[in-house]
Amino acid sequence: MAGLFLLSTSVLTYELLLMRIFSVLMWYHFASLAIGLAMLGLGAGGLAVGLNPSLGSAANRSRHAMLFGLGAVLLLLFLGAVHSWPELARATLA
Repeated sequence: MAGLFLLSTSVLTYELLLMRIFSVLMWYHFASLAIGLAMLGLGAGGLAVGLNPSLGSAANRSRHAMLFGLGAVLLLLFLGAVHSWPELARATLA
């Protein structure tokens, strides 16, 4: 139960962090896009587990939690790299 609480808290905190990053690096409209995509992803994950209950097993939960952590770090590194590429930064601001 504590693991689920920590994972849920980290997902919400990560979402707030992405909102702040998107509003600073890009147009503020991308912050709303981040919220919408997060809600879509959480709903799709719930639907997938509802249709295939084996995805909700303990082994799959821990593997998916580790993949989330890895993906979160990789996305932040990617956002930093995109912001440092001048041609991509101009494309987002144009």
